[in-house]
Amino acid sequence: MQDTDFASVDLNFDKLPYNENTFDLVTAFQVVEHLENPFLIAREVKRVLKPGGIFAFSVPNPYNLSFKIKYLFTDNMPPWTKENNHLLFLTKAVFGKTYGTEFILKEVIYQKGTVPFWGRFRKLFGSKKKHLKALPRSKNFARRVCYVLQKDGAR
Repeated sequence: MQDTDFASVDLNFDKLPYNENTFDLVTAFQVVEHLENPFLIAREVKRVLKPGGIFAFSVPNPYNLSFKIKYLFTDNMPPWTKENNHLLFLTKAVFGKTYGTEFILKEVIYQKGTVPFWGRFRKLFGSKKKHLKALPRSKNFARRVCYVLQKDGAR
C-alpha cells in the first residue's frame, strides 16, 4: 500500500501545495461556503487540475423555497445566519463571476428535496428526525446543490 501525504492549508490565503496539472479530480463538499476568498480556491483548483480535470463541490442551495419563505419573515436564510459560519451566498451571478470564468459547467446535481417545516411537525410527536427527504430533486426543494465543473482541456 502506498503512503499518502496530507497537507494542511488555509484555503482562504494559502496556495495548494501541489504542482500544476497534478490531479484528475478535486472535491470540496460543504467547504466553499465557509471560505472568505472563493476566488482563490477557484484559481488554485484550476491550477492543480490536469486539462479536462473535474472539480466537484457542493454548497447550500440559495434557490430553496423554504429558505426564501423564511427570508420573507426573518430577513435571513437558515444556511447564512449569524449562528453559523457560512459566508458565500452563491447566486447565479456570483457563481458565474467566481467559477464560470475558470471552468466549464458540466452538471448541476440537486439533493433530494426536504419537506419544509417537517422537523417542527415531527417534534410534536417526539421524533428527533429533522428533515424528510421526500420531494423531487430540484432547485426549488433541495437544501444543497452540487456543481460538477471541468477544466478546459486546451488550457
